[in-house]
Amino acid sequence: MDIPVGAAAESTHLVGEQDTARSLGSGDVEALATPRLLAWLEQATCLAVDPHLPSTHTSVGTQVEISHLRASAIGASVSCRAQVSEVDGARVRLSVQAESMGQVVASGVVRRAVVDRAAFAALLVPPHWLSNLDRGVAEGWIVPPKRRGPMPRIQRFAASTSVAEILREDRDGDDDEER
Repeated sequence: MDIPVGAAAESTHLVGEQDTARSLGSGDVEALATPRLLAWLEQATCLAVDPHLPSTHTSVGTQVEISHLRASAIGASVSCRAQVSEVDGARVRLSVQAESMGQVVASGVVRRAVVDRAAFAALLVPPHWLSNLDRGVAEGWIVPPKRRGPMPRIQRFAASTSVAEILREDRDGDDDEER
């Protein structure tokens, strides 16, 4: 992995109605939403870093410090630029800036981490696991915590019981009486 300091990338976007604060729910104005601007800036960071990585690796965002300085109306063209300013092992720091009509719209820093794709994917929990505890235990992709006594049946918990409550009960060592 050899990401050169100074590696840079730029992408240009046209602000559409779908990019506004009103449309994204981050405000009620018909101007470029900060969450969309952040996504565009992060896209530029990926374009600057990922071409320097082996196909088995990718980068993931870990920290963002952005100042959204100016509004951009529907129809505005916004150029987002990212430049690698520091590389420390698997950690990469990038300076980012967005401009429209010669004006700085946003600037800041985005930090990314280089990760092995397969190892990272292995850390992800299936999104439906909270509502499918029984199936997960039966299929072996959820391993119940060890208990001091016999393992209670998962069915004893109400459907509305959160995993945090189940784990809290396990940690607190409540008895295994059927409810």
